[in-house]
Amino acid sequence: MSDLISTQEYRGYTIELHYDSDPDNPREWGWPDVMYLNRNDYKGDGHSITELLDDNDKLKKDFLDNHVWLWIDYYEHSGIALSTRMPDTKRSRGWDSGLFGIIAVSKADIKKETKHKIVTKKDREDYLKFLEGQVETYNQYIMGEVYGYIVNAPDDDDWVGDSCWGYYGDSDYCISEAKEAIDSRIDELEAEKCDEVDNIMYFDAITEPFWID
Repeated sequence: MSDLISTQEYRGYTIELHYDSDPDNPREWGWPDVMYLNRNDYKGDGHSITELLDDNDKLKKDFLDNHVWLWIDYYEHSGIALSTRMPDTKRSRGWDSGLFGIIAVSKADIKKETKHKIVTKKDREDYLKFLEGQVETYNQYIMGEVYGYIVNAPDDDDWVGDSCWGYYGDSDYCISEAKEAIDSRIDELEAEKCDEVDNIMYFDAITEPFWID
């Protein structure tokens, strides 16, 4: 059962905003990137950062040469906040923060998706932004910041209502989608009323008696 956050009225309908209690793990969506975690209390993709290290605990040259990647840091205080930083930047240290892992996409996969023979500067910039977005979505997932809505119809509407789930990190967008569903329902009812009026007028027109002088 999902947890109710709030309710609001919109055009005679009731919108319930809920936490999604059973959201999809975004790491199972089949994107080409991989997370290598430095913590064993989170599943991620099931990969450890140790897979990327050589005998001197340095990142392997093969990995560095063939991937676009970012560090993932965490700040933990009544929950965990993930952030990314570029490979050449150092992490600020604190007792409640640390290295969460690495997120990377292979250059081979980038070339496969872009159909480019080489990874261009723009490709690299685009995929760095993509990796940032992946970390943000995963953070929303592990923090439970995933939402859904239920729309309840008024008593004079036999509509069963509507619901949708899986809005990651944006409850406002979730509500806007619920309102759009209500707008569509009202447009549908108005169209039905117009059809009824047109049918009545057509029936009257073909049945009204006429006289020939």
